[in-house]
Amino acid sequence: MATDAGADVVGPGPTPPEEMAARAQVRFEVTGAGAFVVSRGRSCAVFEVERQAGGAWERVPLDVGVTCVCECPSPGAPAAIELEPLTAAEPVTVRWDGRRMAFVQRTVDCSTRSFTGRGTATEYVGALQPLPAGRYRVSFATVPTAPGFCMKLMSGYWCPPTSTAGAPAPGPFALCPGTRVSAEFDLPELGDIIVPVRVGG
Repeated sequence: MATDAGADVVGPGPTPPEEMAARAQVRFEVTGAGAFVVSRGRSCAVFEVERQAGGAWERVPLDVGVTCVCECPSPGAPAAIELEPLTAAEPVTVRWDGRRMAFVQRTVDCSTRSFTGRGTATEYVGALQPLPAGRYRVSFATVPTAPGFCMKLMSGYWCPPTSTAGAPAPGPFALCPGTRVSAEFDLPELGDIIVPVRVGG
């Protein structure tokens, strides 16, 4: 099982890192048959990237998760809300610029944001920075069929959540619910690559 990347990604302190330009471009091409890939999620990520380090896999933060602090509506538990059908001929394409979300955690006094009496909350603030070249793994979430409550769209299904209860774990979003399908690849220091991801072998 992968662990979250360590201090090189999460730097406690009040000053957020600075954004840095991308050096690589990655195009994931997901193909298969008899399944759907999650193309949009609530409180979750549609794909996950891990970095191989010391014989283990570390999850790479790609966002800061829920951005609202103090008095906020319930974000809802992680859920897949859009699905795209997979075929062997036409891939579902997802692009990534090879950057991670480097972030810091800050304690917020909610009374300073007009939320008097609400105590404190943790805020995640970050910026995108390029990852070093190396061995990586991408994962997508898939489902075998579209649930009965989903509505047909032009190229897939819209699955509105049936409940607003729950919330994701603090920090960067994890992969959306579903069957995990993964592919390993080598991220270059510079340049563009295409990574095929095959569902069903």
